[in-house]
Amino acid sequence: MININRLFPWLSIRTKLIVAFTGLSVIPIAAVGVFAVWSAAGNLVASATKDLNNDVQMVRQRAGDFLSGVETDMRFLARSYPFQRLDVQLSEQGISGVHRMNLLASELLDFAKTKKIYYRIRVLGETGTELMRVESASGKIGSGGFIIAPRSELSRLKEYYYFLLTDSLHDGQTAFAPAEIMGNRGTRVAVVSFATPLFDGSKRVGILIADVFASKFFDVMESKSTHKYDRGVFLVSGDGHYLYDSRKKRNRDQLFVLTKEDIRDEYPRRVSSELLSGKPGMITEGIKQVVAYAPLFPTKAGADRPRFETDFPIPLFVVEAIPKEVLMSPVYSATFAFGAAIIGFVILSVTLSLLATRQFTKPIAEMRKGAEIISSGDYAHRLRIETRDEIEKLADQFNAMAESLMIRDQELQNHRASLERSVAERTKELFNEKSKLQTILDNVPSALLVLDRKLRIQTVSAAFAKVTGYQPEEVIGKNCSDFFCGAGFCQVCMSQNVIQSGKPEGHLDQVVNPDGTDRYIEHFAVPMEKDGEVNAILEIVTDVTSRKRLEQHLVKTEKLATMGELTAFIAHEFRNSLTSIKMILQLFSEAQDLDRSKKESLTVALNSAYRMESTVSELLGFARPTMMEFKTASVNRVIDESVAFVKLRADKANVTIERKQDQSLPELSLDVVHLREALVNVILNAVQAIENRNFSPSPKAKQNHDESRISISTKKTRLGKTLRDFVYVELAEPPADQSADLQEIVLK
Repeated sequence: MININRLFPWLSIRTKLIVAFTGLSVIPIAAVGVFAVWSAAGNLVASATKDLNNDVQMVRQRAGDFLSGVETDMRFLARSYPFQRLDVQLSEQGISGVHRMNLLASELLDFAKTKKIYYRIRVLGETGTELMRVESASGKIGSGGFIIAPRSELSRLKEYYYFLLTDSLHDGQTAFAPAEIMGNRGTRVAVVSFATPLFDGSKRVGILIADVFASKFFDVMESKSTHKYDRGVFLVSGDGHYLYDSRKKRNRDQLFVLTKEDIRDEYPRRVSSELLSGKPGMITEGIKQVVAYAPLFPTKAGADRPRFETDFPIPLFVVEAIPKEVLMSPVYSATFAFGAAIIGFVILSVTLSLLATRQFTKPIAEMRKGAEIISSGDYAHRLRIETRDEIEKLADQFNAMAESLMIRDQELQNHRASLERSVAERTKELFNEKSKLQTILDNVPSALLVLDRKLRIQTVSAAFAKVTGYQPEEVIGKNCSDFFCGAGFCQVCMSQNVIQSGKPEGHLDQVVNPDGTDRYIEHFAVPMEKDGEVNAILEIVTDVTSRKRLEQHLVKTEKLATMGELTAFIAHEFRNSLTSIKMILQLFSEAQDLDRSKKESLTVALNSAYRMESTVSELLGFARPTMMEFKTASVNRVIDESVAFVKLRADKANVTIERKQDQSLPELSLDVVHLREALVNVILNAVQAIENRNFSPSPKAKQNHDESRISISTKKTRLGKTLRDFVYVELAEPPADQSADLQEIVLK
C-alpha cells in the first residue's frame, strides 16, 4: 500500500484534505469531459472523412457529367448531315465546294457561340491538315466573340498527335487530353482537347477537334462542397505533377503541367504512392491533413454511366484535403472552454474545501500550540476546545496528560533539590583535584611538553604543531634541543636550570619568521616531582605575538592621545592670547590719527596674527579626528602634485626624486587632500633622512590584483606604514630628530 506521508512529508493535514476533496469532485468531471472531447474529435474526423469522400465522388460525378455533355456535343456534330457528307463536300471543286465549307464553318461558329465553353473547334482532313477552324477572338471566356479563321491561316502541317489519339476509336467514340496551347496573341491557354473521328460509311474522312476552356472544367471541380470547411482541391497527373491546385490562386487559364510542383514533394512517399495508386481511398494518419482521393474517371462505367476512354498515357486523379487544425478547431475551442470550466471548478472546490477543512484544522492547530506551551514547561496550561466530537475528547485526554506531567514535574523538582545538595557536597570533595588540573586547563591553547630528566620529549599536546610547526610524531622520544635551540625558541635552557633548582622558570623569546616578521614566544618550565625529586618537566610554550602587538598598539595610542591633549591645550592657550592681540590691533588700526606707515605696520601685524590663528586651527584639527572625504581621482595625479610641491625642497637638499608609475592604474575612490598631505610629509621626511647622502627616494605606483600600492623608498632599509586597505606607503629610515612612532603620528 502506498504511504502518502512518506511520498509527500511536507503536506499538512489541511492540504491533504483539500487535495482529497478537490480530486473527488474534479476527477469525475474531468474524466467525462476528456471522454466527451475525445468523442467529439472522433466524430469530427469521421464526419469530415465522410464529407470528403462524398465531395470526391461529387467531383467525379460532375466531371463525368461535364465530359458526357461534351461527348454528346461531339457526337451531335459528328453525326450531323454536313459532317456525314464531308467527303462529298471535300471532293467538290470550285465555288460550290468553297460555299459548302463556309456554310459548315458558319454552323460551327453558331454552335460555339451557343455553348460558350469551347475555345476553338477544328476539322482536320484525311491528310491531317486543317480544313476549318472556329476560335475565340480574345482567348477568354465570354469576351470578344468567335471568328472563323481565314483559309490562309489554316495549318498545312499534318498533326500526327490527334491521329495517334483517335487511331483506335470507332464511330461515336471520343478521346480527350489536357493541354496548353498558344493563343492568337502568343499567350498560353489551358484547354481540354476532345477528338472524335469522322466517318463516311466505313471510311475515315477526318477528325473533329473541340478544345474546351480548362477553367470551365475547374469550375465544375470547385462547385459547392457538402461541408463548411476550407478545403483544397487538386487535380494531379499520373506522374505526380499538379494540373490544378485551388490553394495557389493562380491564373485559371494555365495548367501546372509545365511547372515542377510535384505532390510527392508535399506528402511523404507512402502517402503520395497511395494517392497515385488509381484506387479511391482516405488518409487520416501520418500527415497533418485529412485527405480523400480517387481517379477522376473510373476505368469502367456502370449501367447508368457513359463510358469514357482515352489514349492519354497519364491518368488523372482528384484529391481533396482539409488541414487537421482547421477540422479540429471546434474541438480545440471546446477543449479550451472545458479547461477554463475545470479551472473555475477547481477554484470553487478549493475555496469550499478551505472553509470545510478549517473546522478540522483549527482545533488541531490549537492542540499543537498547547503542546508547544506545555513542552516549554508550562504544565498548568489547559486546552479549551468545544467541537462536540472526537477532537474534543482528544483535547480532554491531552489536559489529563498535562495534569499528570505537572504532578511528575513537582516530584522531579523535589528530587533535583536533594540531588543538588548531594552535588554540592561532592563538589567540595573534588575541589582540590580540580585545582591541580586548573593550570593545565587554563593553558590549553598553549603547547604542552613533558620532558624526562634527559630532556627527551615524552608527550606533547594538540597545540604543539600550531605553535612550533613540528608534528608530534616527529619529536616524540627525541631531545628537545634538536628542534628548539636552533629555531631560537630556547636562547637559555630553562629545563636544565629547573632540574637543578627544582623551581619553575620562564622567559620570552623573540624569533623571526621566514617572511621577516617578528614572533614572540613565551616559554615556561614547571618541575614535576615524585618522592621529593624532579623526575619530569612540564614545558608550556605560548605564542604571545598578538598580545605584544596589542601592547605596542596601546603604547602608540597613548602617545597619540597625549600629543592630542598637549596640542589642544597649547592651541587653546595660543588662541586666547591671539584673540586679545587681534582685538587690540584692530582697535589701534581704527584710530583716526594714525599716519600711513603706522597703519601699514598694524596691517602686517594683523595678518601675522591671522596666520598664527590659522596655524592654531590646524593644530586643533590635528588634535581631533577629521572626516574622510572620498571622491574618484587618479593616484598618479596626486603623486605628481605631491612631488611638485616638495621638488624645490629636494633640489635644495641635493636629493633626486625618481618616479616609477603604472600609467594603467584606474581612478580610485580617494581622500585626495589627506592623501596628498600624507605623501608630502612622507617625502619631506625621506628627504631629511637622506639629505647629503646621495640617496634617491623613488615613489612608485602600481596595481597588483585587487589593490593599488604606493611605495616611497631609498636603496637602503624601508619602514612600511599602511594608509588604507588598498594603499600603502613605504618610508626610508626616519630623520634623526624623529622617532618612528612620532613619524607615524605626523603622517596620520
